[in-house]
Amino acid sequence: MNELVFEALKPFLYGAIAVCLYAFLIRRLSDFVHPVRLALAAVGEQTLAMDIHEDDRNAINLMLDNAFNPLSAVVVALLILFFIPASLLFKKQPDKASQAFKENRTKIAGLFLVSAFAANPVFAIIALNEALFVGILFLLLGRSRHILRDCVALIQAETKAMTTVSSLTWHGRSA
Repeated sequence: MNELVFEALKPFLYGAIAVCLYAFLIRRLSDFVHPVRLALAAVGEQTLAMDIHEDDRNAINLMLDNAFNPLSAVVVALLILFFIPASLLFKKQPDKASQAFKENRTKIAGLFLVSAFAANPVFAIIALNEALFVGILFLLLGRSRHILRDCVALIQAETKAMTTVSSLTWHGRSA
């Protein structure tokens, strides 16, 4: 009888263990990306202080407001299949923004993704796999120049931002 009850409760026990492990993972990821989130806030405030277009201001405010939101990773995972191909297939209008704003916008986007993906690692994995799939598809189709240039720029911005955050926290100061 006891064995039958234990077998019936096994799925609930495994589910409870999985929920506890996921909560622990989320908490550890939140602690790990805290300096990234502080850097996101600092770069966001600096960028909002610039004279920028209202649409850019709204986009930056949206990223700053949703950096902790786990649904942001879900939205990224759902929209990545549409926006990456659209941005590669359709010609972009020339960007008239200043170079400083362009650099800050790239930093904010990279830091936002790190923060949002830490809030929902399941959809982060899904979104990264989708981006990998789309990247490989466009690489095979010969439209890789744009995607490689944008990926390199994003990686450089994230590396620069993470290096700055690491050096600030390494020396005993918070970002």
